[in-house]
Amino acid sequence: MTYNNILLERDGAVALIRLNRPKVHNALNNALMSELSDALKALDAFLEKRTPEWKHR
Repeated sequence: MTYNNILLERDGAVALIRLNRPKVHNALNNALMSELSDALKALDAFLEKRTPEWKHR
């Protein structure tokens, strides 16, 4: 899936989700929250049970 407000990277058993709205200092909005929710659901099976690490750009 293509996202406009987040960047999703996968490397083996590690997935990194970055907020990607630098013009508004990564302020949360409905579109970003929806993309984040979709990405986390998509990664659920991939990641099994791992600890997420949150970063921003």
